[in-house]
Amino acid sequence: MIAVQLYSLREEIQKYGFEEVARQIKLAGFDAVETAGFYDIGYEGVKKILDENSLKVCGTHTGLASIEKDFDENVKIHRALGTENIIIPWASAEDFKKPDAALAKRINEVALKLKEKGLFLGYHNHAHELEGKDYLTELYDNAPALYAELDIFWLNVGKDDVKKRIGSLNKRITALHIKELSKDGAQAFNPKLGEGVADLKNAIGCAKAAGVEIFILEVEKFDCSYTEYLQDAVKFLRKYAE
Repeated sequence: MIAVQLYSLREEIQKYGFEEVARQIKLAGFDAVETAGFYDIGYEGVKKILDENSLKVCGTHTGLASIEKDFDENVKIHRALGTENIIIPWASAEDFKKPDAALAKRINEVALKLKEKGLFLGYHNHAHELEGKDYLTELYDNAPALYAELDIFWLNVGKDDVKKRIGSLNKRITALHIKELSKDGAQAFNPKLGEGVADLKNAIGCAKAAGVEIFILEVEKFDCSYTEYLQDAVKFLRKYAE
């Protein structure tokens, strides 16, 4: 499944509206989206527009505190959206540094509760989990019910061994975030897929060997129109991720 993380298109959604951006996502050739909020139309409005464009929801980015506070509502939303994947988009460096693996134990407790409801909790990494210590490995060792949404861009920024990371998590990986890294670093425009230094082809190949079936485009900064970037990304992902 080829998807796009809607956070990548937040400025375009604000400018053109969700309905138009969803239409362009479908025209580009994507199968699905990963949500990051529901704008001013709610999850029902988002689902309606996605259905009209034959786009599925492969997962959501939902904060840990929100899941804990509104557990039943989040279960309801994910069932309505037709996805079983709920992804924690981020946790602070301070949370990772708390003693006795407190964050991992907290996340694992939520993951077990969601599993009882038929949902899978994952974590989307950045690079700070690899600064000074491998907090990412510590997280997964201490949260056995947690799945992984590996972000290849941030693993590269954190100078992680991507192939080894994919191999270690293997069947616990629900999806790969595909974002290209410029030779000029993390703050530069994202090159088109395959034109940067993230070695995406190798990462995708390793993930496919591990059984990963969901590949999600994410972009921080476009150096062309968003429609052009989406179209070229689909060509790359169809070639290497299917």
